[in-house]
Amino acid sequence: WKLLPPLPSRNAGTLASVPLLMKRPLLMGIYLLVIMVISGHFTTYSYIEPFIIQISQFSPDITTLMLFVFGLAGVAGSFLFGRLYAKNSRKFIAFAMVLVICPQLLLFVFKNLEWVIFLQIFLWGIGITSLTIALQMRVLQLAPDATDV
Repeated sequence: WKLLPPLPSRNAGTLASVPLLMKRPLLMGIYLLVIMVISGHFTTYSYIEPFIIQISQFSPDITTLMLFVFGLAGVAGSFLFGRLYAKNSRKFIAFAMVLVICPQLLLFVFKNLEWVIFLQIFLWGIGITSLTIALQMRVLQLAPDATDV
C-alpha cells in the first residue's frame, strides 16, 4: 500500500443509493446471473478434487496438474476477454456461460477419459475467468455512477 499512489473515489456511493440501483432491471439481471453462475461454479469446484480422485480414479498428481491447467486457463480467458468482449459483449457473455456450464454438465459423462477431463477443465477455466471479467465490465457499463457501491 505504501508503494501505490492514492486512488480517490470518484463515485462514492452510500447505503442509501443501493435501493436506487435495485430499480435498474438490467443491472439486477446481471446481479442475478452472477449469483447463479458463481454459485454453480463454486459448488462444482468444491467437489472437483474428490471427483477426479474418487470417481474418475485419476492419481493425485494428475489431479494437481488438472487444477493447474484450470488456473492457466484463466490467463487464456483474460486474454480472450481483452480481444473479443468489445466486438460483441452479449455473444461473449453467452459463449463464456456455455464454457462454464457445459464442461460441468459433462464431467460425469466423460469421467474416465483423462484427456477429455483435461479439456473440460481447461474450457471451464477459460469460461469462468472470461465470464467474471465480462460481468464485472457489464456492471460498470450499466452503473457507471455507482462504481464504488
